[in-house]
Amino acid sequence: MLDAVVRERGGPEVAFALLRFLTMGYCLWGVECDVSLAELPRVVRAASANLARAIIELWDLNLVLLDQRRHTIRLSPHAVEQLIARRAPLS
Repeated sequence: MLDAVVRERGGPEVAFALLRFLTMGYCLWGVECDVSLAELPRVVRAASANLARAIIELWDLNLVLLDQRRHTIRLSPHAVEQLIARRAPLS
C-alpha cells in the first residue's frame, strides 16, 4: 500500500494556480468575479506565506487587483487582455 504524499506548492506553481483559478472565474462569471482572500489557501492548496508571495509578484506585474475593503482579489484588466483576449481561435 502506498502512502499518499502531500507536497506543498511553491513559487511559480502557486502563481500559475492562482492565475488559472482567477481566469476560470472570469470566463464563467465576468469582470465582477472577486475571490475572497480567506478562501485562497484552500482553493489554491498553498501555504499562506507562499500565496502571499505569489500575490505580491502578480500584483507587481499588474495581473491582479486587490480590494482591501472587501478583502478580495480579481484579475486586472491588463491580465484579461494578456491572458484571455489574445487566445488563438480554435480552428
